[in-house]
Amino acid sequence: MTTSVIEQKKLGDLVCLSDSGTWGDEATPETGSPVLRSTNIDSYTMNLDAPAWRVIPDNDVERRKLRTGDLIVTKSSGSPDHIGKCAVFIHPEDGHDYYFSNFMLRLRADDSILDHRWLFYWLTSDRGRFELQRLNSTTTGLRNVNVGQYLGQTIPLPPLSEQKRIADILDKADAILRKRQEAGNALDDLLNSQFWKLFHAEMAIPANETTHVLIDTVDFLDYRGKSPPKSDSGIPLVTAKHVKRGWFEFDPPEFVPKDRYDGWMQRGLPRPGDVLFTTEGHTMGSAALLPRFEKVALAQRLIALQCKDTICPDFLLHFVLSDRFQNEVRKRATGSAAQGIRAKELQNIPIPLPAMEKQILFGKIASAIQIQKERSAQSISDADGLFNSLVQCAFKGEL
Repeated sequence: MTTSVIEQKKLGDLVCLSDSGTWGDEATPETGSPVLRSTNIDSYTMNLDAPAWRVIPDNDVERRKLRTGDLIVTKSSGSPDHIGKCAVFIHPEDGHDYYFSNFMLRLRADDSILDHRWLFYWLTSDRGRFELQRLNSTTTGLRNVNVGQYLGQTIPLPPLSEQKRIADILDKADAILRKRQEAGNALDDLLNSQFWKLFHAEMAIPANETTHVLIDTVDFLDYRGKSPPKSDSGIPLVTAKHVKRGWFEFDPPEFVPKDRYDGWMQRGLPRPGDVLFTTEGHTMGSAALLPRFEKVALAQRLIALQCKDTICPDFLLHFVLSDRFQNEVRKRATGSAAQGIRAKELQNIPIPLPAMEKQILFGKIASAIQIQKERSAQSISDADGLFNSLVQCAFKGEL
């Protein structure tokens, strides 16, 4: 494989428009126009489901209007993960003119020299994100992209025909990845539908008529206080960030020294299949089944729910993730800036208790779907690896 030398050009010289958005007064879909914000960008894809509806100032009606192929980029945020988040706008032809907020930066490629897809793939690549890290500064809690420096960054620029050829390849690889992700999401939807199909009668019983509460069905291992010091190796330490909504991800892995394990775990030893529940902050209410570890330590902000003989882990997990349970958690939580909940507030939450044979059946269904989810996850990982490899090759001139 030969590597071609790709010319480097400043981003500002390759766009015919780079400007901030608009805002205006609050409106309704009947009286205003949709304005897109950072929250409308999900996994580098534009989600048009929940725009802000605003009355656009007269002098912005034409000049701030989005058109297909425009990139919008988050330039200010309280989170470093959101800075530089971008997506390509594709007009949905729904009768509305779309706009973008004043915390966003619009980039319109000069289509005589730059394919907007090539620009998008560069900005979202590892190399593009690395460039971004040095271009934001912090003021009063917000992180802000220095637009002048942002437009001054150089990007690789092969001939336009080559950009289009490579963008077509990346589009196809991206489509494969997204289809596999959709298949994984469909398995989650299937499991959720099976839960409601089996337990709709029990879940329909009002909370005030339910005869059991959580403490009747589970034992609580409540890990509070300062977590033990971390180390590069030792006993795996599960923290709140490893517990997602319905699944567990031990990445990045964390550890505690072996000589600190016994002292920390005097509160009780968790078991594989315990339902881990996060108790504080923006992750409060997340829950997942604990996988099998030879030994494992649980950090602060976690409660392990250990099933008694009357309840199965899979049913418990899906009940804990249900709107019914989550609403009860929010009602009992305390704190303003960072809400939290303790075990004693969870113990008296009402819980239905279906027949054990139905719970066991659901557990078998969940196990079968979990096998498919693991296969799907590997398929997604393979597709993601292929896509990232193609992107790296593209910007090295090897594609």
